[in-house]
Amino acid sequence: MSEPLSDTPRTDKMEKLVYWIADDMTPVCDSRFVRKLERELNEAKELIKRLEVAAWKNYNNAHKKEDKP
Repeated sequence: MSEPLSDTPRTDKMEKLVYWIADDMTPVCDSRFVRKLERELNEAKELIKRLEVAAWKNYNNAHKKEDKP
């Protein structure tokens, strides 16, 4: 049986088990990789904001045209 797909495959791929804390192996990722993910997340959030603004502008423009006699 294959292992279920993760919702964080890129992080899983980069994750390393490097040290022990309280008898548990603690997985960590290189900070350069994590920073890259954070930058991509911030870019995606900014794109979503811009798309939402554009959608509202389109919606408002379409309704203004309909309201004119």
